[in-house]
Amino acid sequence: MTEHSETNWHRRNVLALGGGALLATALPRAAVASPPLRSDREGFADVSGGRVWWRISGSGSRTPLLLLHGGPGAGHDYLEPLASLAVDRPIIFYDQLGCGRSDKPDDPSLWRMERFVAEIDALRRALNLERVGLYGHSWGG
Repeated sequence: MTEHSETNWHRRNVLALGGGALLATALPRAAVASPPLRSDREGFADVSGGRVWWRISGSGSRTPLLLLHGGPGAGHDYLEPLASLAVDRPIIFYDQLGCGRSDKPDDPSLWRMERFVAEIDALRRALNLERVGLYGHSWGG
């Protein structure tokens, strides 16, 4: 596929990888201009029900990869070997609400699939990302 035809083609691919799934969304390049992410920084993002912790490793011009850990209840820690992918793209680790370094609210109504999907969108907006690849392991997939 040529560079030109890729910019005019919308696609969604799902690839199974060792118990996880990689979801990559390609959109026209003109529609997805995001500022480059600064490497090796961390912080918190506000989401419904509290704040979630995130860390960016690496940099580069390729689409950032957001890692979604398993659980529910686990944290990002066991995905840290994937930081080696940060040669040409930012890798974004985060702990879902109720996990790891994120807030741990005592509200069972927050444990709904729809809320976790909205959480990913809130994190994407907080980091000013128009385009992102997702790697989900287990519950994160």
